[in-house]
Amino acid sequence: MDQRYRPAKGRANWATAFLVVHGILMIASIASNIAEIGLLRQIESGKFVPYARVEANDIRQTIIWLMYIASYIAAIVAFLMWINLASKNLTSLRASNQRFSPGWAVGWWFIPIMHLFRPYQVVTEIWKGSYPQIRSDNPDAWANSSASPLLGFWWVTWLVSTLGYWIGNWIIDAPIEADIAIVASDVVSMVSLILVIILIRQITSNQDIKHAYGASVPASSTPGGGRYCAQCGAARASADARFCTACGAAL
Repeated sequence: MDQRYRPAKGRANWATAFLVVHGILMIASIASNIAEIGLLRQIESGKFVPYARVEANDIRQTIIWLMYIASYIAAIVAFLMWINLASKNLTSLRASNQRFSPGWAVGWWFIPIMHLFRPYQVVTEIWKGSYPQIRSDNPDAWANSSASPLLGFWWVTWLVSTLGYWIGNWIIDAPIEADIAIVASDVVSMVSLILVIILIRQITSNQDIKHAYGASVPASSTPGGGRYCAQCGAARASADARFCTACGAAL
């Protein structure tokens, strides 16, 4: 495996951009579905609704749905490309003994049943391995560190929004209830989208910081031979320095 560190900022930017576009279309979808609910309620109550209005509603819904799906696919592809690179970077950041390979970091999203919890574990592993305050002289310390609560909030909102979407599409004989379920799903999905953008930006920033602190530089086997402090990651003041000027730890 290639152990060189490759900044994930470029892929993070693309993932963020596609997610923002998807979010905009999600707002359009919410507005369009609310309009359709109003139209359906008028028809249900027996009010006269011109056919042209019904046809215009169907055309609008179809166009927004196609754009929504296209943006969703683009966002998923960009996100998984970022996941793959962020997972690859863990090796160069000295996060040894990864549970998930970069390939399976992507693959688990497509395995039925497993996709309900494995991707959360994948992103949690990436978060832990990327966190810059883990001692660089202990390759296994990262695995026992804690993860951000945002990960749990993100995954719960993702599961709830996915469930709401499928419920909305299963209720084919009750179009008003179906639209309500899809609107609720999109609202929750907006929260999930915001959280995942925060996580992408934070993990990418953490990896750059950890790399800059020298986590990708193996600690020397001889005292005083390392270029960075194993305790805090600060660069040593000079080649013969015995103590870290940042935290006071022995070098």
